[in-house]
Amino acid sequence: MPDTQTTIAETVAIAAFVHALIAWLADRYEAGEELHSAPSWRIAENRWSACRHGLEGTMTDLVTGETASTRDCVAAVLEQLAPVAARLGCAPELAGVDLAANGAQRQRGAGSAREATSWIAGRFLG
Repeated sequence: MPDTQTTIAETVAIAAFVHALIAWLADRYEAGEELHSAPSWRIAENRWSACRHGLEGTMTDLVTGETASTRDCVAAVLEQLAPVAARLGCAPELAGVDLAANGAQRQRGAGSAREATSWIAGRFLG
């Protein structure tokens, strides 16, 4: 789950990601691929890691159980979704997904709570 976005462009990038992901899964289903449901504990572990560590954390592959960096996992999914996004017409928006830093990291980098508030307002309104 991504952080709350501070700009419209960031929000649009997340929307393009979700749009392409849903279309990618629908394509796989319509092609007859069986889409298995993963054990809920693995999903919960990945969710906890994402909440706690963001892009700096790790994710466990829901099928193989192998662990990789969250940043690498998201990059791999983005690569898989790129052709779908191109077909849907949202490739430029999907390219806006930022893997360098997440919103929480950028907000912490803005300084104190007062400085972060001003930074967020400036990004949103600017």
